[in-house]
Amino acid sequence: MAEHPDGPAVAGCLIYLAWEPDYLGGVDIAVERLYRLISARAGGATRTWVGVQDWRKQGERVDPQGRRFLHLNLPAAPVGGLLPWLRYAFSLGRRLLPLARQLAEHRIEVVNCHFPTSNVFALAALKRLGLWSGRLVLSFHGSDVRMLDPASMAWKAIARAADDCIVCSEALADELAARGLWPRSRLTVIHNGIDAAAFADPARHLEPTDVPQRFILNVGNYVALKAQDALLNVFARLRATDPDLQLVFAGGKDDGVWLARLREHCSALGLDDRVRFRVDVPHGEVPNLMKRAVALVHTSEREGLPLVLLEAGALGVPVLASRVGGIPELIEHGRSGLLHDCRDEAQLLSQLRDIVQDAHLRRALAEGLHERVARGFSADRMAERYVEVLFGLRA
Repeated sequence: MAEHPDGPAVAGCLIYLAWEPDYLGGVDIAVERLYRLISARAGGATRTWVGVQDWRKQGERVDPQGRRFLHLNLPAAPVGGLLPWLRYAFSLGRRLLPLARQLAEHRIEVVNCHFPTSNVFALAALKRLGLWSGRLVLSFHGSDVRMLDPASMAWKAIARAADDCIVCSEALADELAARGLWPRSRLTVIHNGIDAAAFADPARHLEPTDVPQRFILNVGNYVALKAQDALLNVFARLRATDPDLQLVFAGGKDDGVWLARLREHCSALGLDDRVRFRVDVPHGEVPNLMKRAVALVHTSEREGLPLVLLEAGALGVPVLASRVGGIPELIEHGRSGLLHDCRDEAQLLSQLRDIVQDAHLRRALAEGLHERVARGFSADRMAERYVEVLFGLRA
């Protein structure tokens, strides 16, 4: 470990994203929390950065919150035959030495890539050529597993170069192992964690504006796999028996296509006066939205282990969620939430009616989830496991 001019030996840890984080989506929030936890837990023995894929900027910057960022240029591996690879090899060759110098300058001994893409091939090439001898650890969160191409030369090289591979749920580990790049025994499951007391601290919350009196809440980016259209269909059937209840969506806009379709569908159902779409909501507003909601409804078709469900547990908010991915590893049906089969609108409607009408049920489910999150999904436990894997401290 290298000597740093400001003190004793200091390791560098880079938590890398292939985009500029906006802290509206689950992966961005997970990375930000992990950055802070590792920085605090290391006690000065490790300098941590959030790595950002960026073609316009280079080098280090510090934002107003004191977070350190390192802008990198990792060209994505091509899709196609020999000619694209020859062009890529030329481009990569010009960038490998500057990248190696950048990692050496900041004494980065660990790179942890979240939501990894074929950009990681540049780091794999550095290791293969002996230009960087650090640890490469990949962290998968859900849809990133379905995006990788196990037959590609780039992903095979990345799999060989990776020292460890982390997934956020047992279900996702099984799915990744089925892709054939890593055996199941080489995958480490680290459930997402949350500092429940800190997240529930009112001093950290922003006050949302224009909030209905009684509403069901859905939190998630506006993308098709979140299946918000199914919730709209169910809510349209629920409104006749509960005319005062409203529905609030809150999430990142993404490319805006799915959001536009949801708005059109909402109008077609005659729900414009009963449904509100909150777009690019600051994360600081989410706790107050949750606390005021009758319940949080999560309708995704695919998931790893959604942070929003941990946040609901931290606040004591009852949850209805689809039975997909790692969600059943957190939600025990009937004890810490209600699970429905994905896009089973009749089942979801029945559960929504029960939870809207039964205050005792809401309280019991909220208390059950709060206890479950506190007992098994703490931020400290997540950070401890990550430090063990990132720095190779496991026995």
